[in-house]
Amino acid sequence: MNFLLYLLQVHIALSLLFVVYKALSARNTHFTARRVLLLGILLFALVYPLFRLPGGVSDALPAELQITLP
Repeated sequence: MNFLLYLLQVHIALSLLFVVYKALSARNTHFTARRVLLLGILLFALVYPLFRLPGGVSDALPAELQITLP
């Protein structure tokens, strides 16, 4: 896997999940739960790009819409 692609995916996941975290915990005072949630977000963002789901874009798009680059 391309390392730069991995870093991009991790960055996007961290950005999106941090926005969700801020929205959900704006007035929350349960600091332990917030720390656990932040660690979970970090671990998820680091691990999820390593897994590939069966199928993918090539199975989802019809052959007429797929473009193969040289």
